[in-house]
Amino acid sequence: MEEIEREDWQIIIEFSIPVNPETVTRDSIIINGEPLPSDVNYLFDRKGIKMAIYEHPQWADKTITIEIKNIMSYNNEEMITPLSPVRLRPDDEYEWDD
Repeated sequence: MEEIEREDWQIIIEFSIPVNPETVTRDSIIINGEPLPSDVNYLFDRKGIKMAIYEHPQWADKTITIEIKNIMSYNNEEMITPLSPVRLRPDDEYEWDD
């Protein structure tokens, strides 16, 4: 992971390498200890580097915990390093240096 931020009713995650979107399931995205709800949409940019998760109204103005796991790189050659649970307040941003 490179960066994760929360703004404009979205959680934006930027990966250090392209992700294979087909390996991402609702069980791969854990919010507040639960798999991503079926009524919450997510999408990737064309390059597979950024993922946007549209926030559920019940998360508005509340701190949430997010975890990402069990997803593969675009070429399916390596597992993306899991994102351990991170607490995100509204308008938070985190960056990692590799």
